[in-house]
Amino acid sequence: MGIVALMCLALAYRTWIGNTTHPSNIFYAIVSLMIMFWIFSLIGIRLAMDPVLISLSIRMSGIFGALIVFFFYIFTYHFAFKRFYLTKKQYALLFATTALIILISITPGYLVPGRVLPENRFDSESPLWGIVFTIYYIVIVFLAFRNLWTKYRNMDGIWRSRLRQIMIATSAPLLTGGIFGLILPTFSTAEFEWITVFCLVFMVVYIWYQIFWKTSQGVKKAQRPR
Repeated sequence: MGIVALMCLALAYRTWIGNTTHPSNIFYAIVSLMIMFWIFSLIGIRLAMDPVLISLSIRMSGIFGALIVFFFYIFTYHFAFKRFYLTKKQYALLFATTALIILISITPGYLVPGRVLPENRFDSESPLWGIVFTIYYIVIVFLAFRNLWTKYRNMDGIWRSRLRQIMIATSAPLLTGGIFGLILPTFSTAEFEWITVFCLVFMVVYIWYQIFWKTSQGVKKAQRPR
């Protein structure tokens, strides 16, 4: 898991230096950083033996999970161009719901107790607040992909290709994240969250190869003297 976290850190840096001022690069770099911190929280859940640290790790995984989809939505809003503009009320609703999820996650006794025994580390989340979190996740991810699909239908050329690559790369970890990181923990166990982590390997490798490596090879080829 630690290696995957470092891969996400490398992706964040590579995305950011690609264009340090464009919102698309900035917000996708932030998404990658939030994923890295989320993975570290999963490592804490598995390795910590102190009940307080286990509880803190679980709660931090909830916070970073919410921030991942929040910043991913902002990324889809800014990617390439703005298809529409969020109103102040829409911004307020987005921030308020995200802040509520973070508050639920960080406060002991809501999503998880303040102390979680090692034998309960994968079975400690409240079903009620787990359902609330799952609804938030599904709604935000749905809206994000609606943004991407709407833009995809109105694009052509290199941006259409880039957008298709983004949708392919992110769909697998977001889908498995919803299943193994939210639905199963709410109704059964969180023991299989690691599956999402390894789906992130696909995301990092796919983006690095398709967007960064192939693009750089194309530039080098174009610069060669004929």
